[in-house]
Amino acid sequence: MSNNITVKHLNGKLHDHFIFKMSAGGKLDNGDKVYCIHCNKKFAYRGSNTLLIYYLQHKHILKYQHVIKNNRESTSEVPEISNYFLSQSNRPLNDKVSADLIVSIAHWIASSGCLTAIVKDAGLQTVMRTAIQNQTYNLPSRRTIDNMFDKTYEEKLVDHKKAIESVHSIALSTDF
Repeated sequence: MSNNITVKHLNGKLHDHFIFKMSAGGKLDNGDKVYCIHCNKKFAYRGSNTLLIYYLQHKHILKYQHVIKNNRESTSEVPEISNYFLSQSNRPLNDKVSADLIVSIAHWIASSGCLTAIVKDAGLQTVMRTAIQNQTYNLPSRRTIDNMFDKTYEEKLVDHKKAIESVHSIALSTDF
């Protein structure tokens, strides 16, 4: 900041991260503009902090974590649900969640036509660890996915056989 410009800090939990620039006369230079202290990026400001929090969360992660920490310390209320998702739990998944993930991954692989080798992809591993907020999670093995395919095939085969048993007639046609 240049020496002839004074600033006014944003009120609230973003006080240490965003400012209004003021002219020499004490008036806001751009009344609807707020600036990031860390990178001087300018934002339109109409009284809502949502965009500013989002920006801090994605561009200045450590600063955002400081805001969250201060917010937790300043309130004795139950933390916001967004705070839950921002912290890594690294607790082992329960059996149902683990099984549901295996089924979901197998269905995704089958429906997208991917090879089962995709479970070895480091990028997919990172996405899954981020999504479930557990940095110790490991994707199921190719063998586990293949076994899921076999199990699903057998279940569908039984369902189709039952459906065919209840049919009185079938019409087939082919084109060559």
